[in-house]
Order: sequence, then structure tokens, then C-alpha cells
Amino acid sequence: MASLPSTDASYISKWATFSASAFIQACAGLSYSFSVYAPTIKDTLGLTQTQIATVGSAVNLGGYFAIVSGSVYDSLKGHHRLGPRLVLWMGCLCCFCGYTGLYLMASGKAPNNFPQLLVFAVAAGNSGTYFDTTTLVTNVRNFPNERGFVVGVLKSFLGLSSSVYTSVYVAFFEPDAVAFLLMLALLPTGLAGLLSLGLNYVPYVEASEAVQQQQQQHQHQQHAGSSSSRWRTTQGRFLS
Repeated sequence: MASLPSTDASYISKWATFSASAFIQACAGLSYSFSVYAPTIKDTLGLTQTQIATVGSAVNLGGYFAIVSGSVYDSLKGHHRLGPRLVLWMGCLCCFCGYTGLYLMASGKAPNNFPQLLVFAVAAGNSGTYFDTTTLVTNVRNFPNERGFVVGVLKSFLGLSSSVYTSVYVAFFEPDAVAFLLMLALLPTGLAGLLSLGLNYVPYVEASEAVQQQQQQHQHQQHAGSSSSRWRTTQGRFLS
């Protein structure tokens, strides 16, 4: 790695940020596990099929408000350490409040109020947008030359998140979906909050990346030069 000034010494490696982001993304797809606890909420609260479908739509609606997390991230992008962490903490708060509310209502510890249930569902669904925005944008900024690879890997972990937590439900909680809701409120929040300490935007270029950029520029210049010389002759203007 290139030598850094003393003011940059406290930055966490972008590879550590990438590793932490992969595990955070494994907590970003909790909305896809709605079918696990939906029957319990329906039976416990005495909802109709239309009402439980509306709750599912509310969870999805929360996931459509990613513009909020994106706007917050953009407003904090000048803060290389605190910015990504603060956005992630906002997602942790949404996750905790949303799934805790669903747990309290499903367990009968909170009054049966359908509009309030929808608010909790929106908050639960919206939490994933903060996780997704923080990890994707931070790593794309950290790896400008490998953006496709970075996005592909992180989105793969997002896709795995539902399978992971559904497997946890089957292994440890089935058929107690109420306890599973409590776990969704605590485990992803705690895990993402802990891993947030590994997130930061690294505002410098590593030596290996600088060499790679120079090689790409050199190859581009060679290709441009060979193309121009080729078209100055008949070789490049006629079919063989």
C-alpha cells in the first residue's frame, strides 16, 4: 500500500470495509422473509387475507423509499468515516423499531391497531434500503475500477439474506414465528451496528491501483496509436 500521511493512518482498509459490507448485506433482505411470519400475524391479530396482503405491501413500500437513504448519504458523503456509519445506524434504528413493533403486536403485548401495524411494516421494510445504500455506495467509491465485481458480490449476499434467516427460523424457531420476529429485531440490528465500525470511505489510491491505472492508460494509448497508423494505410480501409 502506498505510504499515507499521518492524517490518513486511522482509515480502515477498504478490503475490511468490503468484508464487513458483505455481512451487512446479509441483513438487508429481511423483507423477503415476510412469508415466514405472515400467517402468525394474520391469525394472532385476526386479519383478513386482504389486510395481511396490505401489510406485505407496506413492507415492500418501505423498500421503495431508498431515495431517503440515498439523499442522507449524499448529504454526509464529505464525512468519510461518520457518514456511512450514520446512515447505517439509521437503518439499524428502522430495523429495531419496525420488527420490535411487529413482535409486540403479534405477541399481544401491544394493542391491535391496524394503521400502527402498517407503520411498523413500512419501517421494517425501509431498514434494508439504508443497509443496501451504505454498503453499495461506499464500496463503489472505494473500488472505482472494480465497480461491477463489487456490486455483484454485495448483491449476491443480499439475495442470500432471506435464505439465511429462513434457515435460522427452520433450525431454531419453527413454529414460533413470534420469537423469530424478536430475533429479527435484535440480531440484524446488533450485527450491523457492530460491523458499522468497519465502514469508511478511503480517500486515497493504493499503490497497486495506481499501477493498474497506469497500465490501462498505456494500453489505451498504444491501441489508439496502432489504430491511427492502420487507417493511414490501405490495410485498414479495405476488406481482405
